Amino acid sequence: FQKKVKAPFKILGLDWRKIAASITLLAAFSFSMWFFGSTDINLTATDHTQEVTLVDQTTIRLHKNSTVIYDKGSFGKETRIVCLEGQAYFDVAKSEKQFIVRTKHGDIKVFGTEFNVFADDDLLFVELEEGSVAYCTEEFERKIVPGERIEVSQGTLQVNTFDQGSAWDEVISCKNVPLSYILGQLKLNFDVDYKVSKSLLIQRYTINLPKDDLALCIQILHDVSGKNFALIDNIITVK
Repeated sequence: FQKKVKAPFKILGLDWRKIAASITLLAAFSFSMWFFGSTDINLTATDHTQEVTLVDQTTIRLHKNSTVIYDKGSFGKETRIVCLEGQAYFDVAKSEKQFIVRTKHGDIKVFGTEFNVFADDDLLFVELEEGSVAYCTEEFERKIVPGERIEVSQGTLQVNTFDQGSAWDEVISCKNVPLSYILGQLKLNFDVDYKVSKSLLIQRYTINLPKDDLALCIQILHDVSGKNFALIDNIITVK
């Protein structure tokens, strides 16, 4: 290889091989500064529920296969912003600085409170236990009080009441929730996917499911809904 390397060619008296090497070195240095200087904190629960405490003493209980990301460098300076994919229960520490949970469907503005959030491609589901939160987009804001539930699905916002919050720690306990929430719970808990029609996703059910037996969950779902659910290639569908 060394024999094939020719002497550096020069244009206008410049050694372009050295310049190219310098550019390559500068690019590598810039990438290293970006990569190692990144302040994003990624908190992911994989095979079990995980509880974390942020620097402001906010506690977050993360569901399996769920992720919270925040910028350590800016968190708490003017606002406290975290991004959620999956499900988490938040106990937000009181502060003058706004706490915001960012999801694909919009933001949840928090005013020192306890609440449950589920967020995936099909549904944003928020149950407020204590305090006050508001669902916000660029054009819209809707505040709820304890005992109210926000559901955002297929471009539609609904606010409903509940007397008992949805449980997902020991069992999957759902009362009058859309099918998209139930299937989302199975997706998080058993690391499977689902594919059903949009018209079925908005149908509502009350159901209790175990967290250690996917086959039994599908059977119970079949019995409650009357639909022939099945697991095919790790995807829950209706036959």
